[in-house]
Amino acid sequence: MNIFVILQIFFLYILPVILICVLSKKYKMPILIIDFLALLLLIFYEKWTLIQLGIRLDNFFQGMPLYFSYTLIGVIIIILTSYLAHIKPVNSWWKQPHFMFLFVFVSFFQELAYRGFLIPKLMLLFNNPLLVILFNALIFMFVHIIYKNRLVNLSITFIMGIIFAWSYFYMPNLILITISHAILNFFGVLYGWVSDSKTESKLKYGD
Repeated sequence: MNIFVILQIFFLYILPVILICVLSKKYKMPILIIDFLALLLLIFYEKWTLIQLGIRLDNFFQGMPLYFSYTLIGVIIIILTSYLAHIKPVNSWWKQPHFMFLFVFVSFFQELAYRGFLIPKLMLLFNNPLLVILFNALIFMFVHIIYKNRLVNLSITFIMGIIFAWSYFYMPNLILITISHAILNFFGVLYGWVSDSKTESKLKYGD
């Protein structure tokens, strides 16, 4: 087993989350920024190509039906479930930075880290695709432990992690999965299914 890969995964994906939980949420952004910069330096050091990271156009149209079909299904489920649960969208969502631009960058950074970089690393550890997909989903879920409403957040992110990892494993395209992630992220936060404390305070009745 590749010990170096295990150490990379620990220091890039596990330790930062532990530090945020042990220290304070006010250190969340500095820790995540440092972590992402370390990831970029490692990508540069190991001389990853755009194709290796999934930034490609050769399979873009081939992958569109897969990515957009489950994205559409996911959006319908979010809206329908929110309606049945009497949950209204965030009031004046267009005035909030997350909905204006942050969710696109967050989605790209997460997909670059958790699918573009992590899945190839996990493939060095496991020969079984199911184990690669499972561990990718578990690690993706783990980072969301820093948010409130953990039961809902962790359940949803694990399920989405399985879907994201499965689709990327068999059709690796960082552009398509970022678009999918961004759309689902938008609606998930809009209705409060995956959110932080600031968003949660504005849910349900649009207060």
